[in-house]
Amino acid sequence: MKKDEGLVAAYLDEQGFAGKYEISPVYMYEIYKSDAYAPKEYNLTQSIEVKSDDVEKVKNLVKNIEKVIAQGVIFSSNPVEYYYSKLPDVRVSLLPEAIKDAKARAQAIADSSGAKVDDVKSVAMGVVQVMPLGAIEVSDYGSYDTSSIDKEVMITVKVTFGLK
Repeated sequence: MKKDEGLVAAYLDEQGFAGKYEISPVYMYEIYKSDAYAPKEYNLTQSIEVKSDDVEKVKNLVKNIEKVIAQGVIFSSNPVEYYYSKLPDVRVSLLPEAIKDAKARAQAIADSSGAKVDDVKSVAMGVVQVMPLGAIEVSDYGSYDTSSIDKEVMITVKVTFGLK
């Protein structure tokens, strides 16, 4: 396993990820069999986690992993997860627009009854939805898509207005 670890580390370094990955210790577990007299077998696994802001480089890394497999390394990968690193900033910047939208909707409702929207009485931020572009499914508890590079961020707000 040490040899395979070295080959994978060399590949990651060569692809520009030096210092941007963590290699876990080897995990060993017994493969249990129903035959008590069968020889014992063990499975050894080791994981590597790569972190980078350069999504194009990550895409190329995953696309070219055959280079490592061709060297005899038994390798399986999990799906790549893409996180939005500026989410806290975006959440804050979306709040004024969400409140403005809430007021426009409230005014449309009030117009149908001849009332006018007055001052804001209360505001509460709801869940955050980080979705793939074009997605329409939302969750009561929020959602965070990690499968796609391009994302849309949506927030909900609960705004209570007075009427006059």
